[in-house]
Amino acid sequence: MGNEDERERPLLDSLRVKVIGNAQCIQLPAYQKNVYILKEHLDDLLIYFENYIKLNYDSIRYQKKEILRIHDEDCEENKDVRIMIAYDDKYLISKVISGLDTLSETVVDGVNLLFDVNSMKLVSILPTDTLTYMRTSVMNGLGLKYLAPPTVSKVAMLGAGKLCFYSLPLIPTILGEVEVWLYDVVPSRAEALKDKMESIVDTIEVAYSIRQAVENAEVIIALTPSRKPIVFYDQIKKGVHINTLGADTEGKQQIDPRIVSESKIVVDDIEQSLRYGELNVMHARNQISEKDIYGTIFEIVRGEKKGRESERENTLFDSSGIPAEDFIASLWYIEEGLKKF
Repeated sequence: MGNEDERERPLLDSLRVKVIGNAQCIQLPAYQKNVYILKEHLDDLLIYFENYIKLNYDSIRYQKKEILRIHDEDCEENKDVRIMIAYDDKYLISKVISGLDTLSETVVDGVNLLFDVNSMKLVSILPTDTLTYMRTSVMNGLGLKYLAPPTVSKVAMLGAGKLCFYSLPLIPTILGEVEVWLYDVVPSRAEALKDKMESIVDTIEVAYSIRQAVENAEVIIALTPSRKPIVFYDQIKKGVHINTLGADTEGKQQIDPRIVSESKIVVDDIEQSLRYGELNVMHARNQISEKDIYGTIFEIVRGEKKGRESERENTLFDSSGIPAEDFIASLWYIEEGLKKF
């Protein structure tokens, strides 16, 4: 599991805080250099998220997400710009982020702008890529904590990019000692991630097909920008839990509609999941509607609805990324995260 020298390597060399006008412009740490500190911060962020959802989520008075597609007839890549806004009685966050999906990589870049909601002065400027991956990792963790089967021995993770890197450290925190199987269309990427993360995950293996990855897995985590299903009904076992994190714009879809239709469906936001999330393609084809969604993860965390109720039921959590999640992550960083460096 690594040695103490590796665990204690500082990240201060990668942390920069500058002042622009009234605002702190903060460069986040290079977590790629130290997975132990990443795990420590994700564990802390998970606790912060749960507490905020239970105690303060109702204080968020407004949130809105819009996506502008960039059309380029000469380019097959999927490009867009996303704008997210959320605020409470103290702060307003405006997130502007670009997105580029290709077979070889997913590019996320932009800023989180944090304003004082009373004076409307800019307080902090945070680069959004790291915070986006961290808050998505936490939402993945919440889906596992409240919906995964009580006994898990195998986890399949599909897509070995940055989102997988940030999601892996919370797997042992929530599920304990499990086998994690990584699959990627570029096998060398999964192999490299295995080498980087095997010090904090007890057993991690590379799968060279999706079927090999998901076979007999109690948990499947789909982290790809796919625009057609990659996980099919005949590949899964009864009682599986699936987290879908890759679908965040129109046209993306990773899971066989039959699996979705026969699962208890939980989302982070109903309207957004139907418009942008894993459910968007099925919704556009009139294969699913709001009445087919059990509820939100926030209702489950707050105890307003039950999570998993049976070992035999299939469950699916779709996190399409909503402004409230960026809001909570930004609050954590300025209130707690900066104290850790």
